[in-house]
Amino acid sequence: MSLADKAKINKFLSLMREVIGKINGFHLIDREKNLNSLYKHGLTIDIAKFYIENLAVKDYWKGPEPDDKEFNNYEWWFFAREINTALGKTLFYIKIRIETRGREQIICLSFHEADYLIKFPYK
Repeated sequence: MSLADKAKINKFLSLMREVIGKINGFHLIDREKNLNSLYKHGLTIDIAKFYIENLAVKDYWKGPEPDDKEFNNYEWWFFAREINTALGKTLFYIKIRIETRGREQIICLSFHEADYLIKFPYK
């Protein structure tokens, strides 16, 4: 598991906020797990975007890690955030990257309930 220092995390979060603020700057991959989790907790994609946009160093879990599914230089960053939902406080696992091919976008591969224990190195 790779860990970034706080300066590198802040740099990523700053760039992420810049990109996510652009027109069409955010894309949640419509995986069944993501959509089911949003629906179950009464959340929308815009609410997920809001929580991602407001991530902080304390929400960081690990990364960046290379994308092992594609032949490119993208790196995945891993975060988790406790969110008050219709079902109460729930820890959501968040896996994101910055896409620079074509138009810049934040790609969110995972936004769902955490499946396992997450240890926050900066909390």
